[in-house]
Amino acid sequence: MDTSTNPTNPNPTVQVRRVLHPDELHRIHTVIRDAADTRQLLGTALRVLYDALSTDTESEARPIAPGRYAIPTSQWQAVLTAMTQRAQAWGTAAEVGLELALNLMPAHYDDPTVPAPHLPLPDYRPAEFQITLTRDAVDVIAACEAHLGQLRGCYGHASEIYQDALHSWHRILAAMLTMNTGRDTQVSKDGHLSLFVRTSSGLVYGLIFHGATRYCTSDGCDALIADDGTARPAHTGAAVRDHEHTPSYPVGAPRPGTWSFHS
Repeated sequence: MDTSTNPTNPNPTVQVRRVLHPDELHRIHTVIRDAADTRQLLGTALRVLYDALSTDTESEARPIAPGRYAIPTSQWQAVLTAMTQRAQAWGTAAEVGLELALNLMPAHYDDPTVPAPHLPLPDYRPAEFQITLTRDAVDVIAACEAHLGQLRGCYGHASEIYQDALHSWHRILAAMLTMNTGRDTQVSKDGHLSLFVRTSSGLVYGLIFHGATRYCTSDGCDALIADDGTARPAHTGAAVRDHEHTPSYPVGAPRPGTWSFHS
């Protein structure tokens, strides 16, 4: 369905908004299953997808613009999942999933009448994974666990400071252990409480601790407070009141913060 002049179209950039037919989904499924590598997976599966959507709407010579098209969310999710699952064979599932979702897939729209298609694929993950940690990386992990213990002891088990830090640390560790980025992963130190990860798929990323900035919480005072209790302006021209500062977390206390991914 061409919706370029349809005033009910929620996205005016979408010109073709329709359901993929069963035979079209079958062809997409087939080329996903038969792909020999990541490049072929992206090239052939997306070509078949857009060939189906662009029939009678644009010439073959015209560059494909993903934003011109939209398919039902159930079909969009099924195709994305199948392509990501296929990429597990080469350890590129994370990159493929992001590139598809952000740049390569068409738009999608809710249509509860369209069921999710069944696109079964084998488990392409390697039978074994190997994670190698340097001695320094092991020391970092021990330091992170010790820091969590200090946060719990200072702020309390139920405190938001401790719970946020704990959950962020466990979340990124679990992701590093379960995210398929190839058969081999190398983990090294990237700071006192941070790690650097290099995978056999070529993906590199950091597990970085972001410590909170200690600042004065008093009204009208824009001071940052150092570990020794001295104050300085938060930025050029910031007002620093001549008073007893009230730090956002105590001087001498363990530094609050959370861990996150950075690639």
